[in-house]
Amino acid sequence: MPIYWHAYEAKVLKGRRSQLERAFVRTLFTRVLRELARPRCRLTADRGFADVWRFDLLDELKVAFIIRTKESVKVYAEREWRKLKTLRLRGNTRRRSLGRLRYCESSPRRLYLTQSRARNRKGQWGLWWLVSNRHFSAYQACDEYARRWGCECGFRDAKDLLGLAEARIKNARAYARMFTLVAIALLLLAIIGCVFLQTGQAARARLRRVSSDRGTHSELSLFSAMLHLLKHDVGLWNYLNPKAKLNLEVTLQNVG
Repeated sequence: MPIYWHAYEAKVLKGRRSQLERAFVRTLFTRVLRELARPRCRLTADRGFADVWRFDLLDELKVAFIIRTKESVKVYAEREWRKLKTLRLRGNTRRRSLGRLRYCESSPRRLYLTQSRARNRKGQWGLWWLVSNRHFSAYQACDEYARRWGCECGFRDAKDLLGLAEARIKNARAYARMFTLVAIALLLLAIIGCVFLQTGQAARARLRRVSSDRGTHSELSLFSAMLHLLKHDVGLWNYLNPKAKLNLEVTLQNVG
């Protein structure tokens, strides 16, 4: 679920993206999620966020992270600086822990790294190098990072299913208002979906009508599956709490 976002004009982002991203992360954890115990926070992110300065910020905030990093990054392994892509898995090994290594030759940080591999949709092997500030096993790190898929599906649906991608809005404040409407729609779908899933076997049987079972994950997010089901079963609206109230006047100043 989207819990905090900030819209920027394109001219504001130019040359300041990394600085604004760090400010966003700091605000997220110090103000928006300040009531949430730090041990319950785990940040996962893709390769675009693998930045040592961002790692320092998350360490300062005492937030555990598991971030995929690029194969071109150098780590100090086997008594020399080597690119991650030169550290190959052997035999049928699917994952392994590389331990706590010096990461990034130009600005070293001691971080934990794990290596995992899996086949993509084309059947080709792909490697994941995951970096973390916590001592997760290779299995734990891979399993936690895999949770990103649900976030990606939700983000995709926010853009595509509910009209955000089609919006041609240039003003940042107007775009923020549009995203607020999308977030409310996602919240309503999540409320219906979460209660619906608690009904057990009947819910799973109905979900199979719109979503194939991949074993470890579904190709549809909860939002997408519920949208498909709602088109054919209006009775699902009965799972929505009609007494829920949304405060559209809330601002960052009075969060918490």
